[in-house]
Amino acid sequence: MAIPVAQPRLVLGLQTGLQTNIKGNAHFINDEEVIYPVGGVLCVHNFYQRRQKFIKLGDKGQNVTSISVSPNRRIIAIAESGEKPFATLYDAQTCKKRKQILLPADRECPAREFSAMSFTADSRSILVVTGDPEWTLYLYKCEKGKMESMTRANNSNGTGTVVQIANNPTDSNLVVLVGNQLFRMLACSENSWRQFGFCKADQINITCAAWLTQDRLLAGTIDGRIMALENGDIKAIYTATEFMVLNFKVTEGGEGNVAAIEEIEFTKYGDTQEIRALFNFNKGFAFAHAPGTVYLFEKETPHKYRRRNIFKIPDNHIEHEEAEETSHEVMNEVNFLSINNSEDRLLATCNETQLYVVRLWGQDLNAAPEIQFQEMGMNLHHGGGKI
Repeated sequence: MAIPVAQPRLVLGLQTGLQTNIKGNAHFINDEEVIYPVGGVLCVHNFYQRRQKFIKLGDKGQNVTSISVSPNRRIIAIAESGEKPFATLYDAQTCKKRKQILLPADRECPAREFSAMSFTADSRSILVVTGDPEWTLYLYKCEKGKMESMTRANNSNGTGTVVQIANNPTDSNLVVLVGNQLFRMLACSENSWRQFGFCKADQINITCAAWLTQDRLLAGTIDGRIMALENGDIKAIYTATEFMVLNFKVTEGGEGNVAAIEEIEFTKYGDTQEIRALFNFNKGFAFAHAPGTVYLFEKETPHKYRRRNIFKIPDNHIEHEEAEETSHEVMNEVNFLSINNSEDRLLATCNETQLYVVRLWGQDLNAAPEIQFQEMGMNLHHGGGKI
């Protein structure tokens, strides 16, 4: 169980560095403060005032699996694995514990961790999905920590795994669950869940998803494609490296039109081409693709988005002679993206124990084909070599 605590020193430079195996391992909670796990604490770090607050993590943080922040940025959720997985909600400003999210005491749960966790758009509820072999979606009210409803998370035939819950930005009763062989759009009414829209994902490995509006969403695949859906139906499928414009009002044969899903042969296994960390914000959306590469799309109209920037995380990895030849970890592969309240700075984490940040809305693709992320804070360490 995580316990709030105050400590007097800066911890960013600890040898352990940023923990890279935790989902959602760095978030802006306002324009100045970033949260991230380091050592045995969750650090709330104001990089401009050089001040920190801490939430001490139980078992030195070894059981933490994911971190989420509510859309209003007032609540931090920390999920931990165990005999029964659980999550703890904290006040983002005071770091004080608010509630615990516990599975029903009368329900057996063979899963040891949550595979996904996310807040609803109104920040009043939180959803979690238990992992293998149960795959169940639970909805809790944040104020009371009380479970309101539950339903099967994977396919009715038992196939599919959940890697992400994407919550609708305007309707807190709409979610989409995605994963390998899984795409489930769900609506909740009076604590009863029903599935609707496209669901034929048995040949697709979906890695991430994000709603753009109440009826439009994007989903990324392991083989580098972006699926655009409207009102539950697929409108188009794009290759991430090639598409420059996303237009939901395009006519047949017009700008941005692509092949139908029946004409595309998806690959279930990818190397470094998968779409990662897809998310939307008021001015557009962004996603990672290929090592160290982030694509930013700007909203031009309510229906049209155009690629504006490509941002790069430098590959600072040092090869050591003693490193095993079988190790092929891509150190600058992006794990998570977060944007600040003013939507002018983008935060990124990768397999390095380092935070990266870049300013938005400067030069566009015409003036600067690629813009480099900068290290946020002092250098950290990965293994035995400095990066």
